[in-house]
Amino acid sequence: MPPYHVSTAQFTAGQLLQPGSWGRATRQFRRNGRALTDVGDGKILAWESCLETARRLIVPNAPSRLDCVFTCETPVGAAAFRARFRHTATVYEVEPDTAGAPTFTADYDLITDVGDEPFVDDWVRPRDSVLDFEPARNCRGAETPLPTPGVAMPKIAKPKAGPENIASKLSARERLILFCAAAGIDHAAVGITARAMQAIAIRGLITRDRELGGTYVLTETGRAAVAATLERAGIKIAARRPTAPG
Repeated sequence: MPPYHVSTAQFTAGQLLQPGSWGRATRQFRRNGRALTDVGDGKILAWESCLETARRLIVPNAPSRLDCVFTCETPVGAAAFRARFRHTATVYEVEPDTAGAPTFTADYDLITDVGDEPFVDDWVRPRDSVLDFEPARNCRGAETPLPTPGVAMPKIAKPKAGPENIASKLSARERLILFCAAAGIDHAAVGITARAMQAIAIRGLITRDRELGGTYVLTETGRAAVAATLERAGIKIAARRPTAPG
């Protein structure tokens, strides 16, 4: 499956996306340049400085976020990213322009869903996970119609992670969320916040079932992750229950 790029800019089929747009905008923050106008600007500088420092020290051969073209692995992920961060943007299906161009895949939620701990602790803690070369989940969510695709680009994301890979990276809270969705347990009753549920929905593991009043249920990907988790514990799922596509 080709990667997908979300942008408020307008492109035509065959046009080349130049890497580094995000980096150029971020580097405008300086003494005699772009001013910090709100807390969001400060957050951008904080995490980009943290990530770039870690990259240079730990994996200097990895492409810098400041010099990349950003993509999502699936149209569902791109639509979820647009719905959450770029409401007026267009989603473009893209393809590599240069064979063998360096790529890097990481979990975007590590810098967007950081909980309610102090920023200085919470942002720093997952940096080693962001710089992990294993494929990550990368923003998945509900299906949204996409515009006409076709823009060339120089960097693409890695293939989608399989159930075993996803299951091995789930935290204890994430496993609990999946089991709640599988069993029809109210997440609030066990102390799981709505934001935590939304974060897992964005990753494509659960979705709301309108026929059940908006209750969260497992997607196919989520079910596969639960099955992989149980099989690692020596438990086999014998019967298949209907699940939402995803």
